[in-house]
Amino acid sequence: MLDLNLMTRRDVCQHYMQRLYAGEHVVCFEDAQQVLLYCAQGRARLGGATELETGDLLLLEEEQAQQGISLQLHADEDSMVYLMRISFLNNIEPTGVGHGLE
Repeated sequence: MLDLNLMTRRDVCQHYMQRLYAGEHVVCFEDAQQVLLYCAQGRARLGGATELETGDLLLLEEEQAQQGISLQLHADEDSMVYLMRISFLNNIEPTGVGHGLE
């Protein structure tokens, strides 16, 4: 894979994407309702329990409103993982249902 694009509706979401390489990564997104992890190369472990291999995609969702998402990721040597944060504007989920903050 040479390129990965994350596309969201500008009037509904904001997003951020970065590449993570080998090592320990502690990530805290206070404003995220969803986080996607895509293992583009190698292997990675999420919190010591969930394993990702090349080609795996994992969706993490906020458990409680306004809690955000925190995670710890270990990427093996020669690994590359795309980390994508998605925040819904006005606390609207993709279904159009409020995020419980009315």
